[in-house]
Amino acid sequence: MKKDNNVIQAVQDALKLDGDPENIKEYYAGWADQYDQELENAYPGPEIIVKVLMESIETVSANGDRFESGPATFLPHSAQIMDAGCGTGMVGGFLAHRGYKYIDGTDLSSEMVEQAQKLNIYRELWGNIDLTQPPADDWQQKYDIVTCCGVFTLGHVPPETLHQLFSITKPNGIVVTSVRTSYFDSQPYERVSSEAVANHQVKLVAQQMNAPYTRDSNAHYFTYQVTPS
Repeated sequence: MKKDNNVIQAVQDALKLDGDPENIKEYYAGWADQYDQELENAYPGPEIIVKVLMESIETVSANGDRFESGPATFLPHSAQIMDAGCGTGMVGGFLAHRGYKYIDGTDLSSEMVEQAQKLNIYRELWGNIDLTQPPADDWQQKYDIVTCCGVFTLGHVPPETLHQLFSITKPNGIVVTSVRTSYFDSQPYERVSSEAVANHQVKLVAQQMNAPYTRDSNAHYFTYQVTPS
């Protein structure tokens, strides 16, 4: 699919995909080989979400006596990570730079996953994975950390996708999301998030509001810790 060379226009076009998986697959299939080049210096979101994760791990570690598992769970040499909606692997790159080794990734676009594979930083990668659908049984409560950057944005997934992320996270594990501000303002993300906290499914560890996301937009970043049942 031919796209406008203007990266801002390309991003704006992605926001109009109406959440249909086939439309999303087609769009990103045509963008995958130029994605990193076009978004270089225009998409700080992946770096920001990893920084938020590091700060949140420090918060959880400082309050470690409140949780059943100790902070060692989140150390680079042992943490099992799922980069949900990994795209071409930008978040994975920042995680690897921090010393994390056991990083898996999924994306709806197989072509984007093929680009991520070239980085040689992921343990396992899966394409054609729809995050709105229940995960496979063997993924349930599998990961210490789940990152999800660039997914909660207009035209992509509903806020209820949060529950799928929580379900693949171990008890006491951490989930970090980026939520584009325009999405947050127009979709019931806040309600879904607050209900999960109120129902003791998760604890809200941290939130960073109106932080950099793309060249022309901000996002809110949320960190949750899954509550043991």
